[in-house]
Amino acid sequence: MLLQVSFDDFNLEKVKKIVIEIHQYIDILEVGTPLLLFEGINAIKFFKRKFSNKIILADTKIVDAGEIEANIAFKAGADIVTVLGNSNIKTIYEAKKTAEKHNKMIMLDLIEIQKIEDIMDKIELLRNHIIMIHTGYDSGILDFKNWIGKINNNVDLIKKLSNIKIAIGGGINEDNIGNFLNMSPDIIIIGRSIIYTKNPLVTTKRFSEIIKK
Repeated sequence: MLLQVSFDDFNLEKVKKIVIEIHQYIDILEVGTPLLLFEGINAIKFFKRKFSNKIILADTKIVDAGEIEANIAFKAGADIVTVLGNSNIKTIYEAKKTAEKHNKMIMLDLIEIQKIEDIMDKIELLRNHIIMIHTGYDSGILDFKNWIGKINNNVDLIKKLSNIKIAIGGGINEDNIGNFLNMSPDIIIIGRSIIYTKNPLVTTKRFSEIIKK
């Protein structure tokens, strides 16, 4: 199981300090969407130049022009780019084709997808890639039990397909991470619960130890 940390702050200088401090405990370094919007592909280039031995994910949230936008991120140094699950299937196909041309990967982000049964054709398209079950920042978690249950059901549906990796992200913290570890995803994604703590290094080490167990 891999630990992915999402650097969703828009301030590259602040992010640089944190990522330099904690990178050794992380498997996948995510250039978050706010950082990409503010700094552009220079943020991807920094991550790849500084941490060439790490997997770099660009949270591009591609929703159209799959080939063009994926190509920009891959050429800048990304190893994985995100594509939204509600994109046209052609967009997903073109992004996937571009990823495979570069020997890279796609992470299909299922944020705000209410019934993944309705997009199984898109998920099946991404054999040997990654499906991300994602709770959005603005969604809120009103009913914890139903939230966990829904995610677990989605994981079970995807696991019926072969050669697809599963990532879970959004709202994960030290109190609830056990619920997600029990689902045995390939990737656990942590964001605010690390980068906005008083001591990101100590917090990252704790998450890493919990996951590696």
